[in-house]
Amino acid sequence: MRRLLVLLAAFFVCAAASASAQTPDSGSLGPGTLERGYEDRTVRGPGTAHGAVIYSPGLVREGAAISATPYVVDDLQAAGWDAFRFAPPAAGDIIEVAAAALNGAAQELRQRGYKRVVLIGQSYGGWLSLAAASAPGTPVDAVVALAPAAFGARGEAAEWMANATALMPLAEAVNARRVLVFLFRGDDYDPGGRASALRDIFVRRGLAAAVIDEPHDLVGHSAGLTRAFARRFGPCLRDFVDRAEAGTLFVCPDPGWAAMGDFGVPPDLASAAAAADAVPGLAPMAGRWYGVYETGREVLFIPNKLDQDRAEAVYAFGPIIRGVDARSKLAGAGYTQRHGVFDAGTGILRFAEPEADTIIECRLLADDVLAFAIARKSGGEPLRAMLRRVE
Repeated sequence: MRRLLVLLAAFFVCAAASASAQTPDSGSLGPGTLERGYEDRTVRGPGTAHGAVIYSPGLVREGAAISATPYVVDDLQAAGWDAFRFAPPAAGDIIEVAAAALNGAAQELRQRGYKRVVLIGQSYGGWLSLAAASAPGTPVDAVVALAPAAFGARGEAAEWMANATALMPLAEAVNARRVLVFLFRGDDYDPGGRASALRDIFVRRGLAAAVIDEPHDLVGHSAGLTRAFARRFGPCLRDFVDRAEAGTLFVCPDPGWAAMGDFGVPPDLASAAAAADAVPGLAPMAGRWYGVYETGREVLFIPNKLDQDRAEAVYAFGPIIRGVDARSKLAGAGYTQRHGVFDAGTGILRFAEPEADTIIECRLLADDVLAFAIARKSGGEPLRAMLRRVE
C-alpha cells in the first residue's frame, strides 16, 4: 500500500533540483520521464507554443494502465499548447518521490523556454499533480485534478479514507495560480465530503480555484477520461487555464449542436425539422437529443422523419476512453438509422425492427428531456440515459 509522507519544503527543493525529464520530443517512455502526448501531432516547441501541458495518468484500470492522453487535453493542444505524458519513477509508490520528479519535469520544461506549464492528472496522476504544485516556488501555473486518489478504493483498501483526509493538506499547500478539481458520482475512491471541504480551503486561501462536484451524466472514477467529459468541459477547461488574469467562477454550459460534428452523422440525416403530420404526443420528439450512458458512452438521437405514429431516427454513439476502446469491440463512433412506432397510450416511441439486434425505447419527460433506453434482444441489462435537446 502506498505511503503518504509529510510534504516537506526542504525535501521538494532538493528533490526537484535533482529530478529531470527526458527530452520531451524523444518519443521514449521510461521511468520518471516525459514523452510526447500525441504520436500524430506536432510538438511546436517553447518558442511557438502557448505553454506545455503534462498529463499524469492513473495507475491501473481493470489490470492495465491507461497511458493514452485523454480527450480533455485535445482542446488545449489544438489551441496551441504542447502536450506531454509523465511516467513516474520506479519508486512512484512513494508519493513524494513521484511528485518531486513531476515537479522537476515541469521545471525542465520552464528551463527549455515554455512560458507556462499546466499539470493535468487522473486519479493517482491528479494527486501527484496537486502534490507537485505544492513545492515552494513551483513552476506550475495551473493544476487540473480529475478524481484525485492515492489510497485505493472502498472495500479494497483499509486506508481508502485517506483519499479525503490526506487531500486537504494538499489543498492547503498547492501554489498554482489556478486549480480545478473534478469529483464524480459513483466514484469508489471518493469517501465523500471532499467537495465542500476543498471549497472552504480554496475560498479561505483566496485561490482562483473551483471544485466541480458530481456533474450530471458523468459517473465513476474514470469519468474524466471519457469523450463525454471532454465534450462538455474541454473548451471551458482550456479557457480557464489559458486566461492571464485572475479568474472568476468556473462556469461551463452543456455542449450545443456545433460540438457534435465528430459523430459523423451526414447533414441530410441531422435535420431537426418540425413534424406537422405526427400525432400530438410524437411531434415534440422531433429534434436532436444528446446524453451519456453510465458506461461513459455518448448517445446522439435524432428523430428526423415523423409521420402519424411512425418515426425514422438516427441513433449515433461515440467512443468512451482513448486507449481502452482500442482493446474492445466498443471502439470508435458510428450511427444507424432506425424505424419505430409511437404508442399514444404510453407515450413510448419504440424501435424493434426484425433485422435489428437491439430495441430502443424513449419517452418525453419534458420539452427538453427524453428518457432513453436500449437493450439487446438476446437479453442483458439495458443501457439508459437522460437525453437533453441540443440546438
